[in-house]
Amino acid sequence: MSRKMSLSACLLCCAFASLIGCSFFHKSEPAKAPETVKQNQGSTFEWGERKWELYMKDNGGVSYYFDKGSVTFPSKNVVHVWRKREFPAQTADARHTSSNMKEITSIDEFDCSEGRYRSLEVLGLKWDGTTTELFRKPTPWGIVYDGTAEDYFLNNYCGQAKKDK
Repeated sequence: MSRKMSLSACLLCCAFASLIGCSFFHKSEPAKAPETVKQNQGSTFEWGERKWELYMKDNGGVSYYFDKGSVTFPSKNVVHVWRKREFPAQTADARHTSSNMKEITSIDEFDCSEGRYRSLEVLGLKWDGTTTELFRKPTPWGIVYDGTAEDYFLNNYCGQAKKDK
């Protein structure tokens, strides 16, 4: 399978997992706001206001943001960063797919030596303004492919993470 086809298959799987996976977090009652999450759900990370900086927009209309001030290097070859993905609203444009989520915020971990990433905690915001339940179990590791939103961090922050801690 060519690299281009592998990338397309991976992106399709990630999009599907984002759309379907977040629906597993659904509660019949409205979930708590992110500010309440850090107090009531035992998060080990500081959920709250972030200074979001746009760093990529993909062909599907998804905008990718990160909080530059949150980038940390907890150990050699490891990067932690707060990221947010905003999904486009339903449009007539076939290139843009809609999601049942308006946005997904996560604290992500990048393993620079292995070229992989995972989310440590995830919280989704639905189109009606309610949030999903805070998902605190790390996701499985995913491979970072060239030209993806995740590749940005390998290219721009892994050099700092490779320094001895």
